[in-house]
Order: sequence, then C-alpha cells, then structure tokens
Amino acid sequence: MHLWNAAALARALGQGDVTEREKLGYLLTGIVLQSFGRHYSLLEGIHYPIVLATVVPMLAITVGGIILTFRANARGDGRLFLERYVCLSVPLLIRVYVAYGCVALAMWFLVGRCGNPMRPAGTLAGWALWALGFVLLIWFFAALRRHVGDAAAVTASPTTAEA
Repeated sequence: MHLWNAAALARALGQGDVTEREKLGYLLTGIVLQSFGRHYSLLEGIHYPIVLATVVPMLAITVGGIILTFRANARGDGRLFLERYVCLSVPLLIRVYVAYGCVALAMWFLVGRCGNPMRPAGTLAGWALWALGFVLLIWFFAALRRHVGDAAAVTASPTTAEA
C-alpha cells in the first residue's frame, strides 16, 4: 500500500496494479482516518452558530471538491472514479493529519503554558486551527483532483485509446 506517495498510487491505479484486496485496505484505512476528523451536523447550527459557520463552508468545499475531482476523472478515461477517490484519499488524509498535528503540536509548545491549546475556542490559536482546517480541506481536494486526473490519464493514453 502507498500510504504517503499519492503519485505512485495514482500510477498504480492507472495501470491496474492495485488488487481488490489492497483497495479494501484503502477503504478501511480511509474510514478509520476519517473518524479522527471533527463531525458536526447542520442541525447543531440551530443552537451553535459557530458550528453552522464551519459546516456550511466545509460542505460547500467538499461537494465542490468531489465534483471537480469527478470532472478531472472524466477528462481521462472516465472510469473507476470511486475506486480512485477512495484509494487516493488515504495518503492524502495521512498528509492532512500530519500537517494539522504538527501545527497543533507547535501551538501546544508555544502557548501550552497559557491553557489547553487543544480546546482553544475563542483564542487566537483556536481561530488559527479553525482556519487551518479549511486550508487543509482545500489542499486535500486540489491534490485529490490532480492525482485522480493523473490516474485517469494513464489509462486514457493514446496507445490504449487506439486499441
């Protein structure tokens, strides 16, 4: 499994070198990784406006990112979108969590003496981590779109299109 190198995984997917068992591994790993993220509900926004201010833009970024990724896949061979999406999400989510963890850890070292930076609601550190969540989500979908497009382009090469 390619747990860090999304480009190598995109090539392997495009060439058909990823087995069904490995794809299952990516699906299960992706589900576990997603469980680490925050999960807010639009319904919580009724009582907590900050939740609404988080959920609505993140939902818009997610839906837009999925659509753009789907279109990138369609510009290639237009096949196996879900497979590519699920498998390529794993190394990219790992990178997102590593980046977020590094920033959160740095904040803990820098402002940890002033309180708990892991629960910094209303503090500068809290707003920085909140904004970082949006930045990393946008990066995730930009990278996913690129790698899914690369995988789709490998199988839509001129030699396979002529056959």
